[in-house]
Parts: sequence; C-alpha cells; structure tokens
Amino acid sequence: MNIGDYIKKLREDRGLSLNMLAIKSGVSNATISHIENGRNKPSLPTLQKLAKALNTDLAVLISMLKEPMDLPYTVDDVQEVDMTLKVPLVGSVRAGQPVLAQDNIEEYLLFDKKRFNPENVYFALRVVGDSMDKLFRAGDIVLVEKTEIIQTGQIAVVGINGYEATVKRVTLGDGNIALIPESNNPAYTTKVYNIKEDEIHIIGRVVQSTTYF
Repeated sequence: MNIGDYIKKLREDRGLSLNMLAIKSGVSNATISHIENGRNKPSLPTLQKLAKALNTDLAVLISMLKEPMDLPYTVDDVQEVDMTLKVPLVGSVRAGQPVLAQDNIEEYLLFDKKRFNPENVYFALRVVGDSMDKLFRAGDIVLVEKTEIIQTGQIAVVGINGYEATVKRVTLGDGNIALIPESNNPAYTTKVYNIKEDEIHIIGRVVQSTTYF
C-alpha cells in the first residue's frame, strides 16, 4: 500500500470527505486528491498537517514512503520526528487496577516525543471489538494520556463496575456520565451511569490512534 492509498483509507475510516479533510488540515482539496491518486508526492509540511488532522503519527505516514527516492525532503527534515517516547502497550485493564501494572504490559512502543508533554504519563491500548469502528478498527493502537479528568466530548478509557476498561466518547452532566459508542453496529447504544452511585473509574484520555493493515 502506498502513501496515497494509506491516507485515503485513514480519511474514509474517520468518515471524512475530501472537503472535510481539507478544512480540518488546511491542505487544499486538490492537493489531497492528487496525493491519494498518486499524482503528487506529499511534502513534509503537508504530511505534518495531514497527520494532525487524521489523528495519526507522522512517523507512520513517513514509513509509508517505501523508497528513499520517494522522499521529497532531506534526511535532516525527517529527523524532526523524535521517536524516543517509550510507551507501554498494555493488555486488559480492570477498574481500580493500576493501568501500568507489570502484568498488563505486553511490550513498549515508540512515539514522536515532540508531539506530547513529557511531564504526562502515557500508555497504549490495542482496540478490541467494533463499538468504536467509525474511529478505530479492531487491532488499531490508541495512545492514552493517563488522567482522571475528562471533558465532555473527549474519548476516554473508562473502567465500569470492576469490569475491563472500555473506550468511548463521554459526555458529563447532572452527576451522570454517558458513554457513547461510535459504531456502524446498531447493537451498541449509549449507556448512562451515575458518577457517585456507580463504580466509574476514568483511566485516561485518548490522544492519538494508529491504524494497522
């Protein structure tokens, strides 16, 4: 798969039209179309804008440029990516259980250190199931900032009543928290919990996702 096919796949997986991605990234509709069709090679600034708009890692996009001759920028430009942020990929996480317990850690992944606050704690989760498949496919990796504070509209990792953590978009109000699936499967519905009465544990906030093929 070439860089154009990959960007098109990411765009479609996120439910974005060409116009929507153009508005979100600041890259023209025509430029994105030419990249997706393989007529143009993306510049580094363009890749940076698209990576941010598509909520994916710049290094992943760069890795899709298979051959050095495909790079329309210098090695010095590529070194602007600092892939030294070492993040644990954790397996099942249960409410109340330390997310970074050694038994949870499967391996360590590297992310671009320049994109994140080094004072924060991050971990990665592999997406399971299709309850958020409008945004993440099964097998995708989400990067999570460990925090117990979440705002309405953000995507969070939440532990519920002692069960394994779930990834959902959240809304807050009237002492309740609503966990909203973003799925093509109508079997998934929004669930509302009382923050005081139910055992709700906010584990972290999703800050990035990476799609794997």
